[in-house]
Amino acid sequence: TTVLFRDASFLKLTENMRRNIAMGRVMSGVISALIALMGFIISWLMTYSRRREFALMRGFGAKKSRVFGSFFLEQTILCLIGCLAGCLTLTRLYAGGLTQPLTVAGFLVCYLLGTAISIKMIGKTDLMELLTVRE
Repeated sequence: TTVLFRDASFLKLTENMRRNIAMGRVMSGVISALIALMGFIISWLMTYSRRREFALMRGFGAKKSRVFGSFFLEQTILCLIGCLAGCLTLTRLYAGGLTQPLTVAGFLVCYLLGTAISIKMIGKTDLMELLTVRE
């Protein structure tokens, strides 16, 4: 036994739902890309703004690898705490709904990549240039 619906309002509703679902899939990808980009930019700015600290550590004799490890570990801990707090908040707000793991993983990867690139760029800068005061 089959039921065949030829109701115009039902067909219009299903077509609108298909369009909304397609739009949701596209927007989900766009939002995920924006979140990843924000992770990269935020980590870059947070690390790059601390150039003088990097220069002071190098000036006092710390090796580049030690300075890199120190900055990277600090940013990794901050990122993990932030992601954990964000996931816990979202699961409480949305009654046990789980956030998208790929979005969180993408943010983590982009954040840590931005941190690593920023620290490497700072490491290539001349120490005297970093330590001089510009007016």
